Amino acid sequence: ILQVNLDLEGLSVIAAAFATFGGLLFSRTFFNIRRTHYPTLHYAYYTLLGLSLLVIGVQVLRSAFFEDENFWNNITSIIAALLALSTIILFIVSTVFLWKKESAAQLFVYSMTPLMIGISIYVSFWLSITIAGDDISREDSLLLNTILFCSIALQMILFSVNIGHNLKKLELEKLALQKNINQKLTNEVDRQTQSLI
Repeated sequence: ILQVNLDLEGLSVIAAAFATFGGLLFSRTFFNIRRTHYPTLHYAYYTLLGLSLLVIGVQVLRSAFFEDENFWNNITSIIAALLALSTIILFIVSTVFLWKKESAAQLFVYSMTPLMIGISIYVSFWLSITIAGDDISREDSLLLNTILFCSIALQMILFSVNIGHNLKKLELEKLALQKNINQKLTNEVDRQTQSLI
């Protein structure tokens, strides 16, 4: 029987890779990216989705089979950080490419910008410390976690406001369309009545 003991750093790598995986799935659906419409973006998303799953799998296997935790933790941590930064770059490229083609791109920018900035600051700072071989101090860790938490909270607020605004806009468009259809029906009935008279 294998006993898998995941340390906190291993769990944070798995959590980061899992969050990246979820963000990629959400964004791909949100942007309506399909192989037939946007083949390059489609393959880029699937590549990063596969890498996310690979990082999760390697981290779980590392904790089960390898004794030298620091070496494998550093490698998977750096890969997870680079994966997160690559995901943010892909989000930006998707937004620029789809800005006029998909209405969801503008909503994505308005809502996700704080989160992308927070993740970029967090990952860049963490990556620079990890590559230098230093340890993150408690104060730095608290600051980074506060930045990330605030960016997530702001992203949730903006996303909720934007979704509410778009739902209201759709409702008004639906009412205007229904009013237009009713007016056309009334005009047609009047025309038919006049014709019969």
